Amino acid sequence: MRTLLGAFLWTLFLFLVLLLHRREEKRRLAEYRGLCRLVFHVKDALARAPEPLPLVYARFEDDALSHAGFLSLLREKGLFHALSCGVLHLDEEDLSPFMSYAHGLGNRLYTDEKAAVAALSSEAAAHLSQREAALPRKERLTGTLFFSGGMLILLLLL
Repeated sequence: MRTLLGAFLWTLFLFLVLLLHRREEKRRLAEYRGLCRLVFHVKDALARAPEPLPLVYARFEDDALSHAGFLSLLREKGLFHALSCGVLHLDEEDLSPFMSYAHGLGNRLYTDEKAAVAALSSEAAAHLSQREAALPRKERLTGTLFFSGGMLILLLLL
């Protein structure tokens, strides 16, 4: 009876870890989507007319970035500082194109700035579509691995 209870608890633990892992993956995707939306917002603002970046940032809203505390840092200190503070749950590979763009932000000529944001927006949109397409496959894979692990523990304890 104790081994059955132990197996049940381990299986329940793995199920909860699976739920937390899926929630974290969805949060990462929402934050990346928010960064892409920010880049598109800056691109549209630059296409209309040059204006100060704090005004552009003040008009931008995103729930995932706001929940992470990124938007307040963006409005106070700028894009490079907000990206380098580590409030987002994204890894270095995801943040590197945004960091390289933010490093030169405001130091380029207007036409170079428009070209740089256009290049970043196309790269980010391609990467976002890849991530969105891979999410269901990744969720199925992790679900299968956690379920298999739970069943293995159940069999070993019985």
